[in-house]
Amino acid sequence: MVDVRRGNAELLPHQLELVADRTSKIRVMQGGYRSGKTVTGVAAVIDMGFRSEGAPILAIEPTYRMVVDVFVASAMRMLDVWGLPWRYHKSDRVLTIGRGRTFDVLCRSADNPRSLEGLTVGGLLVDEWELCEREALQVAMARVSVGPCQQIVLTGTPEGYGPCYDLVLAAPKPSTRVWVVRTRANTMLRADYVADMEGRLDADEAGEKLEGQRRAKGGRVYSRFSRDVHGRNPCVGVAELQVWADFNVGKMHWVVAEVEPARQSAHIVGEFVGTNTDTARQAEEIKRYLAAYLTRTRRRHITADDVRAMRIKVFCDASGTQRTSVTPLTHVALLQQAGFEPRHGLANPLIDDRVNTVQIMLRDRRLTIDPQGAPQTCMMFERQAYVNGQPDKAGGLDAAADAVGYGCFWQFPVWRQQQAQIIPFARAL
Repeated sequence: MVDVRRGNAELLPHQLELVADRTSKIRVMQGGYRSGKTVTGVAAVIDMGFRSEGAPILAIEPTYRMVVDVFVASAMRMLDVWGLPWRYHKSDRVLTIGRGRTFDVLCRSADNPRSLEGLTVGGLLVDEWELCEREALQVAMARVSVGPCQQIVLTGTPEGYGPCYDLVLAAPKPSTRVWVVRTRANTMLRADYVADMEGRLDADEAGEKLEGQRRAKGGRVYSRFSRDVHGRNPCVGVAELQVWADFNVGKMHWVVAEVEPARQSAHIVGEFVGTNTDTARQAEEIKRYLAAYLTRTRRRHITADDVRAMRIKVFCDASGTQRTSVTPLTHVALLQQAGFEPRHGLANPLIDDRVNTVQIMLRDRRLTIDPQGAPQTCMMFERQAYVNGQPDKAGGLDAAADAVGYGCFWQFPVWRQQQAQIIPFARAL
């Protein structure tokens, strides 16, 4: 094994840390511009190559031009710095490294996922992996199947929440490790590089491209949300238990919250998501969900009938008072039949007013969430973006956003002056 820390390696601490990790199956370096991601990938390829006992290593860039201009060019430069002999076979796109004891690096692009099939390799690097098609990434990762190394390295600037992110990081396995690296971590950059880039990028762009922090494309709707700031451990069950509900035909997202009205604060403790269901069935299911939650937090056995007797408040969509073709009963009437106490305004708030209310509660840290208890709601805070100036409704996150918005606005409204005539709180009859 070649120790890249010797000689003139000039690797930064975060680069050395990733290369030295021998146990993680998938290593991800998520970094800002010029934070040293590609050089890290080259060093990892060399290390994996000498550990793979003759098995080739696969190195992928999103396009053929990037293979030549980014990976191969960087590899040639760094191999010369490290004093390692190399030969590049241009026609075959194979980089052979070493003298005597050598290994091959298969340099490929993700343009054509089919071209990756049939390869058998001992390690994988995908540079700018989030710019690749999901199919290409899946095929490439499946190629790693021989030798003692069998590690995967993914490097690149974060690109929002796309299909590749969903494949690798939406629900990461314990064997996946992530490094988040700021551009400033590269001490070899000129002193004014970051300042120059900050003048060209807006706040969300700078967060991704300089800080390495993932942002929703188009700008996040709930930009004040941070999992580190607003993520909290499960509640111990001392506040008023409520449900915040959005009515939909295909997907009903109901949020469970512990609310302290005197402090105008709320902690989201859970969620119940129903697909292809109806309000009556959803209400019965969430009663069982609440019974289990209350049994766990109140430390005494509570049944669905006990939940019914509690007359728990459900803050919901004002359109729930309208009849549908499915049933002569309204959503609100069905909630009342199930033993809940529906609450809503006479008309739904403007989207801007609802968003502003949630944003201000986040700003003041009066709205927190248990990420384990309500993972899809937490995902909504992190991912919902603006599309054409409005919160995106095509990404499947709007149901959670609507439910949270109703729960917050009907109780702690923030609105523009001209909307003061809206009655924010009305008990359903």
